[in-house]
Amino acid sequence: MIKIIIDKNSNKPLYAQIRDTLQDAIQSGKIKPGDKIPPVTAFAKEVGVTHATIRRALEDLIKSGIVASHVGRGTFVNDPAQKSKPNTGTHEINPTGKSVDPEATLAARRLRMGIEKSLNDLLALAKRPGLIQFTSGVPD
Repeated sequence: MIKIIIDKNSNKPLYAQIRDTLQDAIQSGKIKPGDKIPPVTAFAKEVGVTHATIRRALEDLIKSGIVASHVGRGTFVNDPAQKSKPNTGTHEINPTGKSVDPEATLAARRLRMGIEKSLNDLLALAKRPGLIQFTSGVPD
């Protein structure tokens, strides 16, 4: 794997610096088709950034078809012939046997997190002192 150098003082986001460095290394042949990208945890530690930063850089490369992520196996550089098929190998299979779009999965996860936060906020409001409870049908 190549050495990734980032500039934390740059106006360019860290994930974009990492993404662009990887993309340049792949296009120049320093990283070859089939090569495995290090696991997120090890990669983040090596570069000195958070897991989220590495994930964001890899998500961009996956969307552009440059790399493919395989559950349980890792992330690999695509063959340029496969680059025209973005997200090759990144779909999961749900219990019904249908393909699950990663972008839809991410959108659903964000929606669920938003709903959970709203419900937690409502529950916190329900515990405020002086609030009359009507949930049992009769006020306290």
